[in-house]
Amino acid sequence: MKPNYQYPLDLDWTADEMVLVTTFYSLVEDAFEKGVDRANLLAAYAGFKQVVPDKGRSASWGASSRPPRATRCTWS
Repeated sequence: MKPNYQYPLDLDWTADEMVLVTTFYSLVEDAFEKGVDRANLLAAYAGFKQVVPDKGRSASWGASSRPPRATRCTWS
């Protein structure tokens, strides 16, 4: 059974911004659980950074200022 994750979201975000952020969170989950395509993860991270661009705010939303490490991702 898949764990029940809770994501930090800002209710001031638009629906499109919520999709960008939750897509990134979902891919990070998948990267840890089963592996994901590196390019997809980095593209999702770029979308996340469009919504949450600054370092301090990123940390409060669950991402560092660096792109996620893809050590557990599958490479294609």
